[in-house]
Amino acid sequence: MMVLLLTMLVADPGVAAYERGDYVTAVEELARALTDKPQDARIDFDLGSALYKAGRFADAEKAFARAAKEAKLKAGALYGQGNARFKQENFKGAIESYEQALKADGGDEDAKANLELARRKLEEKEKKEEQQQEQEQKKEEEKQAGQPKDDEAKADDRKPSADGREPKADEPKADEPKADEPKAEQPKAEQAQGPTKREHRPTDKSVMTDEQAARLLERVDEKRPRSRLRQKHSRSGKDW
Repeated sequence: MMVLLLTMLVADPGVAAYERGDYVTAVEELARALTDKPQDARIDFDLGSALYKAGRFADAEKAFARAAKEAKLKAGALYGQGNARFKQENFKGAIESYEQALKADGGDEDAKANLELARRKLEEKEKKEEQQQEQEQKKEEEKQAGQPKDDEAKADDRKPSADGREPKADEPKADEPKADEPKAEQPKAEQAQGPTKREHRPTDKSVMTDEQAARLLERVDEKRPRSRLRQKHSRSGKDW
């Protein structure tokens, strides 16, 4: 739902592919454009958007980080970086990105909402990890003490049924949800500036493989100079 910064270029093949939901082709075309103009932060921003849609969250995070060096793209790029980190369950990193995005644009309501969501998910994750550590410690103590685990029935405690068969231990039903697993929540979408754009359903070309991403991004890095990005911009916008 990111409005690409290059949408003013109607004939741009990367934008056209993005609009029809073909995110793999969008990444390919934007990567090609970036090899021609490696200092254009706008293309990095759009590439981050396409990589995110293609499921390449780690690569999207890097592209947004580069785009954030451009002052006028900073808030949107940091917001996109936060979403990419959220998708990788790097909630601490997502919190940091959202906080920085709000420093650049304090009126971004979606960044505020995502910041609270990331904080809640981090708290849930840390609580779950703490419970797992306690359970492991308890099992280790029981093992050292030579005591059977609470959830393992002793053979001599099992009474045969009336027909002489040994009763089976109760097993949870496969369709019963686990109590300690919260429902998945996604980052709240950022409202697009300008006319609302129709969302496209994923196609069979909407996911990029590791090999495809590595080949394209290596080609971009080979062309990218080490000099700082030029402070060049003429368009801005969000589409999350």
